[in-house]
Amino acid sequence: MVKAQTSSEENLEISKIISKYSTKRLYQIFRERIDGGKFKAAGRKKIEREGYNLLIEADKVLFQPNGREDRYPLVFTIEDLKKNEKSCLEFNKTAKSEDTGIFEHVEGQWFLLKYQSDDFKVEVVLEPKPDYLLIDGRIRTNSERIIRAGIELGIDAIGWDWYEGLRDVHKIEKEEQYYLYGRDFRVGKRGKLPFYSFGNISNKDIGLTLGVSPQEPRLFEIAYDATQKRYQLFLDMVVSPKTKKFPNEVTFSGFLVALKENTGFRASVEKYYQLFPHAAVKRVKKEGNWMPFADIGAISDAEDFRFAYHELNIHHDGTVRSKVDINYNLRHDIYNFAYTEPWLYWVEAPKDLKRNHDTILELVNKNLDSDNEKIRDFASAGLLSSIRLDDGKYFIRIEDAPWCYGAVYNTNTDPTIKTNEKCPLNRAQVELKQAMRSIKNSYFHGVYLDSMQANEVVDDYDEKRFEATEFPLTFDTKKRVPAISQFICAYHFTELIADYLHDEGKLLMGNFPAAFTFFTQHIDVPGEETGWLNNDRYEPMNDKELSMRRVLAFKKPYLFLMAVNFDKFSKEMVDRYMKRCLFYGMFPSMFSFNAQDAPYWENPAWYNRDRDLFRKYLSHIVNLSKAGWEPVTGVYSDNKDIFVERFGKARDGDVYVTCANQTDKVQEGKIDLSGFITGKETLDINELL
Repeated sequence: MVKAQTSSEENLEISKIISKYSTKRLYQIFRERIDGGKFKAAGRKKIEREGYNLLIEADKVLFQPNGREDRYPLVFTIEDLKKNEKSCLEFNKTAKSEDTGIFEHVEGQWFLLKYQSDDFKVEVVLEPKPDYLLIDGRIRTNSERIIRAGIELGIDAIGWDWYEGLRDVHKIEKEEQYYLYGRDFRVGKRGKLPFYSFGNISNKDIGLTLGVSPQEPRLFEIAYDATQKRYQLFLDMVVSPKTKKFPNEVTFSGFLVALKENTGFRASVEKYYQLFPHAAVKRVKKEGNWMPFADIGAISDAEDFRFAYHELNIHHDGTVRSKVDINYNLRHDIYNFAYTEPWLYWVEAPKDLKRNHDTILELVNKNLDSDNEKIRDFASAGLLSSIRLDDGKYFIRIEDAPWCYGAVYNTNTDPTIKTNEKCPLNRAQVELKQAMRSIKNSYFHGVYLDSMQANEVVDDYDEKRFEATEFPLTFDTKKRVPAISQFICAYHFTELIADYLHDEGKLLMGNFPAAFTFFTQHIDVPGEETGWLNNDRYEPMNDKELSMRRVLAFKKPYLFLMAVNFDKFSKEMVDRYMKRCLFYGMFPSMFSFNAQDAPYWENPAWYNRDRDLFRKYLSHIVNLSKAGWEPVTGVYSDNKDIFVERFGKARDGDVYVTCANQTDKVQEGKIDLSGFITGKETLDINELL
C-alpha cells in the first residue's frame, strides 16, 4: 500500500502533467504557420503525389486522381445558420487585394487560400502530403456566428457506391442526399453524429475518401448531395469572442484521399490507419476476457474462461477496494485496471432528504467541509465542472442506483477549467489524482474509464467554461444556442490521460468508447456492457453495429460484458452470443443485470453451466485477436448471406477466415481465398470448430 502524498505535492504534479501533455492545437499551429508567414501569389501549378495530383488553375483548385482525366474542383462553403445564408468562397489569384486569392508558401510546397468579405475572413491551407491531401481551415468574424463550414468536392458520382460501413452500400441516385451512418444527437445543424470519421464513394475504377482529422475533434457530417453533385464534409461550429484562447475564430481539419487499390469502405479503413498510425497502436501483450470486479482466484479452474483484463474498484488513495486475490492475477499475467468514471459525479444523500436541484446543490456545498478527502475532492470537482443547462442550473438527475441513493451530475472534464481557493480541484484533476495514486502501485497496469457513453446526455452552456476550451463551441440543434459538446471536452481528458499513462508504460481501458469516433484511438482495451435479451428473447447487435465497433477498435481487442438476467439468458443464447463474437474476433464475458446485483461470476451454477462453451470458443477468439483483424480481406463469398472476415497476414503465419450465416436458413456457398494468395503458397486448410 502507498501512502497518499500531501495535497500541495500532488497538485503540483497534476499541474505538471496537464502542462506536459497539452497538445498543440490547430489554432496555435495556424498562428505559427500563417500569421507573419511569407507567401507569394501562386501561378499555374501541378503538384504530383502518390495517388493524386493537385492542380492550381487561375481561381480554381482541382483534385485529380492519378491515371485519370477527371479533375474535381474543391469548393469551400460557409453557411450562417442564424441568417440562413450560404456563401461559396471564390479564390481569385489575379485579385489585387492581399486578402483574397491563392498563395504559395515561399519555403514549402503548400498553399494558402484567402477570402475576405464584410462578414468573414477565411483561410484554407492545402498541404499535399505524400499520399493524401491535408485541408486545414480558419474562419474569423467580428461577432458571434453560428456556422456550418464545408469542404466539398465537385464530382458527378451518380451511379457510384455510397458506403455506410463494411457491408452497407447503396447506389447513388439522382436527386438524393446521402449521409454517413450515425446516431441522433441534439447539436449541430441536423442533430446527427457519425460513427466514422471518414466516408467512401466508389465506382469500379476509383474510390475517394473524405474525412476529419482524428486529433482535432469537431461535430461534423459527411454526405453526398446528388442534386449539387458534391461530396461533402461539414463542420458545425460557433465563432465567439467568449472562447478566450481563440476569440472570434474557429479552425477545422480534413483530408482527402484517392484510393489506388479500391475495395470500397474497407480500403478507406485500411488507408485511414496508415495515414494516422497512432490510432492503430496495439499495446496489450495478452488477449482474453474481461472480469468486472469479482475475484478471479475464487473461480475453480478460472483458466477455462481466459481472463486477461480485470476491472477493479479502488479507494481514493489508489489502493484496491475490490475483494480480490491480486497475487493470483499477477501469477497469471492478468492486467489490473483502476476504476474511474470522470464524466459523472455521484452524490450520496441522506435517506430523509427531499431531493431536488437546490437541496442536492446545498449538500454538495456542505461536502466541501467534509473530513473525508474523497467527498471533499468530489464536491470541489462537482461545483467547478458540473455541466450547466442554458437556464444556468446544474444538470442534476435524481438517482436511486444500486450503488448510490442521491443524485448524479454530468461533468465537463476539460483539465484547464480554473480552480479557486474554495474549490481547489476540477473534475479532470480529481481523476488524475486517483490515477497517479493507482499506478504507483505495481500491481496496476492502467486505468479504466467507465461510462464513456454518458457524454451524449447533455452539453455545457456555462460561459465561464468557454474561456478554457481548446476546441470550437457547437450549438443546440433547435435553439441554436452556443455550447461546449460534452463529447469534445471528454475527448480532451481522454487524450491527456492516455498520453500520460502511455509514457508511464501503462494502459487505458474504456467502457463504451465507440460512443464517439474520436475516443477509440486513445483506448488500448475498448469494450462495453451490453444486453442482448429483450422480453426474454435473444436480440443481438446487428452487423452494422458490430462492424462499426470492429472498425473503430481495428486490431485492438474488443470486449463485451453481457448484462442480463442469466436465468433467462439460456445456454443456447450464450452459445449464439459466443458464435457472434467469434465471427468479429471479439470477447464475450458476463456481468450483472443492473451492474451490481446477482453478478454472473459469483454464481457457480451459471458459469459452470456455460464452462464448456468458454472452453470451445475462447481459445479461437484469442488466436483471432492475436492475429489481428484485416479490413481488406482478400476473401470472398459467392453467397451474399454468408459474411466473411479475415484475421492475420500470410507472411506472419496463420490466417483465419470467419464465416457467418446472416439468415435463419441453412446457406451454402463458395469461399474464394485467392485475394491474399500470390500463387506460390501451398494452403493447409483446417476447419477449427
